[in-house]
Amino acid sequence: MAPHPPACTGICSLPVRAASASIRIPLPFNKEQLTQLDRLPTFGFIHRPTFVRMTDEHGKPFTRRDQREQALRSLPEAERSAAPARLTAATGGNQAQLVTLHKTLLKHAEDGGTELDSGNTAQWIDTDQRLGNTGAATLFVQMAIAVMGSYRDGGVSAVVNLRKPEEASIVLISPPSEETRRKQQHPHGGDVLRHYVTPATDPANYPTN
Repeated sequence: MAPHPPACTGICSLPVRAASASIRIPLPFNKEQLTQLDRLPTFGFIHRPTFVRMTDEHGKPFTRRDQREQALRSLPEAERSAAPARLTAATGGNQAQLVTLHKTLLKHAEDGGTELDSGNTAQWIDTDQRLGNTGAATLFVQMAIAVMGSYRDGGVSAVVNLRKPEEASIVLISPPSEETRRKQQHPHGGDVLRHYVTPATDPANYPTN
């Protein structure tokens, strides 16, 4: 048998050991807990992020819009052909970045891709305008919205983060199959994404008028 690679020395060759308690996992998972994890619904699939440089070889930001548009369109061919059904965008309130994104998507539509209406909130979600500045959590907020949009309405969602002037990040999220979505149910029945928490102040205590 071939020896373990140097990186695995002391790791791959260790014998099976009993689980030991830690601060984060005081007790080992049992089979029932693992079964519960396996029963959790599948909400979608996150594709490998694409990072697009918005600066030239000297580290200086592109000053011309056509340069920035070309940078945003430097996605792999396989990802470009899968036109998104909706887009979740964040620019940090930078209007120049927002204009560049609009022009890039218009060119994408002219090339045969899906035309996204920025006035249709089911197709275009600008988190800066809708939610304000969500800071370091912006990408996670965008992805949560994209996952819910793809799960409910189908189609690939594109998450575009342009908050950093020197780099854009693009993440595509695709939903599970229609059959999978149809079979998955909330433990209380019905929509798996439905919120079933009763408010602290029960609305039943107040008149309907």
